[in-house]
Amino acid sequence: MPTARQDLERGLQTFQELAQRIPELARELEESRSHYFASGQAERADKSLADRRHLEWFLLERPSDHLGGVPCEVLASEWVERSGRTTSLGPEAFLQSLAGAFEVTASEPGRGLWARDLFGLGEYPIEEAEAAGEIRTGDLLVGRVFPIGDGVFRLSPAVSCFRNPDLVGAVRADIERLRGARRGVLRIQQIELERLFFGDAPIAGDVPEFDLEAERQRAHEALVVAGLSAADSTRALELVRQAASEGRSVVTELLNELAFDTDADLDQARRTLVDLWAVETHGADLEPARTAQGATTGVATRSRRDEVESSPADVRAALEAFDAGRAEGQDLDALFAQLADDLGVDAPADEDVSGSLQDFPGVLGAMVEEFLWDVAREQGDAHAARLEGLRRLSQYGAHIGLFEDFRRREILDFAGRWLLDEGELRGSEEARSVLDALRSFCAWCVERHGHEELASCDELLQALASSVPRHVLVRQETLARDAEDTPWFVDGFELEDVLLTSDDGKRKRLRVSESMRSLLRTGDVVHARPVDGSWRMSASYPAELRELLERAEG
Repeated sequence: MPTARQDLERGLQTFQELAQRIPELARELEESRSHYFASGQAERADKSLADRRHLEWFLLERPSDHLGGVPCEVLASEWVERSGRTTSLGPEAFLQSLAGAFEVTASEPGRGLWARDLFGLGEYPIEEAEAAGEIRTGDLLVGRVFPIGDGVFRLSPAVSCFRNPDLVGAVRADIERLRGARRGVLRIQQIELERLFFGDAPIAGDVPEFDLEAERQRAHEALVVAGLSAADSTRALELVRQAASEGRSVVTELLNELAFDTDADLDQARRTLVDLWAVETHGADLEPARTAQGATTGVATRSRRDEVESSPADVRAALEAFDAGRAEGQDLDALFAQLADDLGVDAPADEDVSGSLQDFPGVLGAMVEEFLWDVAREQGDAHAARLEGLRRLSQYGAHIGLFEDFRRREILDFAGRWLLDEGELRGSEEARSVLDALRSFCAWCVERHGHEELASCDELLQALASSVPRHVLVRQETLARDAEDTPWFVDGFELEDVLLTSDDGKRKRLRVSESMRSLLRTGDVVHARPVDGSWRMSASYPAELRELLERAEG
């Protein structure tokens, strides 16, 4: 039975043959070379890979003057007639392929890897058993990926791997500057990647040694700048270190504490804590590579260091030995260590390699992108565009490493607190749109991915879709919140006053405007402080959030 890689190669070859049968298109293909290879890089040692990148761009991205559209789109029906019976892949594997710069966030020899698109911000599982033995966390993959079904992707054989943290950091910084100048998801064409990464400009040289203590100190300083006291920062760092050593994430709990007990910059704190958690968890993996190894599946690895070629036969022998040992019931840790040694890569110490692909920060963003992709494919781009506010969930959930960890608690925290505090909502209608999208996303997670725990959240989502927009309007009349503001609960109403109670049984009256009073409901959570002899509201949250607060107290 043909493999996915063979199907992809056969499918692209079919598109090429169909194009070359049209004289005008064949002429366009040849003439487009001078435009694609603006600086003559096709004449370098990787000419065959450069030719393949050019072909992918021409067939999958470049609009043809003769055809009046992109070749793979115009020729899709003819391609199906010719290839539909001989391949397990449909034309969508090519129509929905993506060119980009992907940062590797997890790599498991013998299975595959996860890669984050630095332009589009999605995160993708890559099925590359052999290449994963050569590619490490932190590497930068530049080129095209193809969807092969079930949310899984494969790399083009012309993808190149850059092992250089300085380069990755510079690329990430440049992309963030671009993103700050425009709204929406950034996209890049393969011809732009060619000029950015495959020209004659040298790649940065030697890389610094990894220093865990320096990373911790930088995190401490960043948290203090974000508004934490030195003592709170030290405590947060210790909790992250301890949680990472136990294989769990504590970032959500810490952010909940900061949200209610401090006025820290939560965006900055989140980024710092997520980065630190990744460093504490995968510190050994993040150490810069001193050599670069070319993957046997055609992935070219680039570095200013010496390049080491691996034989496909050696890799196959190593994997066969691993499979044989596993079949005999040998110790799995020892087998992985031996496999890493055979492949010439460093095995991460004290880490369950077999489960590493299931645990990576950013999984929620990847699922959001897959959801929007499915909606666009099945219901059209216009409908998907109406749901794009859900990308706020990707920002909120950047620290979540397991898809199954997105549960009722996270829904409550995201919709009941984060959207109001940090979601930058422009009005109640936008809040309602995000909540509707969230409800659709959760239903999709149950239906397409079997996340049954979310099936019980539909009633909660309906309630939040009603209550959160109310609090967007309430907050138009509140003071700026201060870290010392007292949390209260709405207990009732009397004339123009809102009656408040606290956890310890204290009672207060809160004088509010008629419009604000009409928006509040018994059970709502509010923060208030005394101003000029009376109490003034500084924040409000829906009553549903009390469930989260009660869990935290418990």
